[in-house]
Amino acid sequence: MPRLYLHRTIVSMALCSALRGYGQLVHYGDILVTTIDGSTNTHAGSALYAVNSTTGERRIVSGAGVGTGANFANPTNVVTSSDGAIYVFDQSGGPVYQIDPLTGNRTMIDVTAGEPEGWAQTGVAAIDAQGRILFPSVQMTLNGGNSTEYKGVVRLTPLSGVSEIVSGKAEDGLGGIYVRGSGAEFIGPTAVAFSASGSLLAIDKNLHALVQIDPATGNRTILSQEGDGKGPGLAGNESDLDIRGNEAFITSFTGYIYKADLTTGERSLWLGPYFSPFVPYAGLSLCPDGTAIIATRSGLVHVSADALEMTPLSGSPYGVHEYGSGDAFTGHITSIARYGPTTSVPEPASSFYAFAVASVLIAFRFLSKKIAGCAA
Repeated sequence: MPRLYLHRTIVSMALCSALRGYGQLVHYGDILVTTIDGSTNTHAGSALYAVNSTTGERRIVSGAGVGTGANFANPTNVVTSSDGAIYVFDQSGGPVYQIDPLTGNRTMIDVTAGEPEGWAQTGVAAIDAQGRILFPSVQMTLNGGNSTEYKGVVRLTPLSGVSEIVSGKAEDGLGGIYVRGSGAEFIGPTAVAFSASGSLLAIDKNLHALVQIDPATGNRTILSQEGDGKGPGLAGNESDLDIRGNEAFITSFTGYIYKADLTTGERSLWLGPYFSPFVPYAGLSLCPDGTAIIATRSGLVHVSADALEMTPLSGSPYGVHEYGSGDAFTGHITSIARYGPTTSVPEPASSFYAFAVASVLIAFRFLSKKIAGCAA
């Protein structure tokens, strides 16, 4: 059953929503999930899904026959902005796709300028206040097409295709060395995220550390690291990062989730293995109500705010029973993300419905301004 939302952000976007074809009021999923289908050489079933965080219902948004454009091969990360933009990273050659949530059409972002000229082995991304995508990478193309080992964070402007190194070091094999920022050098960065205050944070699976980055200079400061005496040691293969308030939640692929205080660096174990260490976590999405959704390789699990109750939500989290309904997950899950802070993927609606909804919202917005003016 679709849920109906009314929110100031949506009201203020009424005109934009009308131009897109319909208002973003009726939703079918507020969690995005990427999967890789390894059953064929063409990875034909690799897809982006929307999942309802209450019912577990699933629907393919793009890929596996939905939408036009170059097919996904190995979609490994999905990131969304507050205005509803969706981007998917594909490890096959490192392309980034912008996804139309209405049609599922895929548009590859053309990296036309800047350094690096391309990348591979990217990690979990984040979007800044200017709509630019920041992501970690350990391999790049620099200086006219020369492949190089690079360990750091890249910033990509989707509209222009311009990319730039934010923090890290690379050598292009021709004597050209690119260095940005001081501090402990990255070895295996896997995820970045922004705190509520706007700080840029990253985790490094080989440093076993949570690192704060100054975007202006690229300088790196370790906030919390295994062996620093500030809590339990990280289990290794740290793969995802999410922020709630002043705490960073660090997901380990080995099946542990840690919390780290962003001020003191103190760590604690928030959640151990869901079933066993043999059911690794593919990602984490913190919910506004204090709960969380964890992605295993084959399904989603809802975790209570105190981390004492874990309820299967969608797919087959431990490979036995199937939960939720709709389009089945193909292959294995590679990433999870919440679809914006206040919006979720819309269901198609008729043009008349869209016009009617948008008209009501515009009228409501106009009336609200009039009332506000009288109150002033």
